[in-house]
Amino acid sequence: DIKFLLGFGIFAVWFSVVYQKVALFSSVYSVGFGEHMEGFSESVQRVFVVAPPIALSAAFCFVVALFEMGTSAVGACCRGLRGHAEGDRGFQRHGCHLPLPLVALVVVVAEIGEAAFPLCALEQRGWRRTFVGGFVLKLLLTSLALFLAEGVLSRKYFKALDAFGRPLELFVQANRLARDLVVSALIFWTLAIGVLLNSLNEVVCPKYNLHQLFIYRSCPLQTAK
Repeated sequence: DIKFLLGFGIFAVWFSVVYQKVALFSSVYSVGFGEHMEGFSESVQRVFVVAPPIALSAAFCFVVALFEMGTSAVGACCRGLRGHAEGDRGFQRHGCHLPLPLVALVVVVAEIGEAAFPLCALEQRGWRRTFVGGFVLKLLLTSLALFLAEGVLSRKYFKALDAFGRPLELFVQANRLARDLVVSALIFWTLAIGVLLNSLNEVVCPKYNLHQLFIYRSCPLQTAK
């Protein structure tokens, strides 16, 4: 597919440029990427800078999945082990679940923080373009990781994992829900401004609608005879 090859080429060039900039930065400044990464070697620091920011969010999803399985086990014991008669995926019905929007919020905050934290030294030294390029690269790597994770979810062997695949499922669901919430909020508030302006137009000057004037070049509209 030409689109895949083109996207892969752009991604490879972007990764190469950012990595070269990071290597140049670490060679120019002896401090490296700040005191918070001073205990790591130079090569490890570079890996942190260009690695996808999914470690904290994945760990959080793993903890949430353990919490759900733990509460489901306690609930099954309290119900006299009736969970075996209700199916292998009874943990999803009996366990105590955190609200998915809350999980999505924590996951997104963790990913943004993990993406920006290793790049703070670039911003402090005035390397803003490299900072933006590195941040965009981390977003691209996160999207690639989500794409691969969705591919794993659609496989038949994933269903055999049962509860052990819950962290990966939660990770994908939280990220996709966060994306949907951001897009929906953007669409809503963008249209809300237009609705507010149109309502003011109807109140102040009801005979002349600016919306019709901009779109149809006529205000008011002439009905067909």
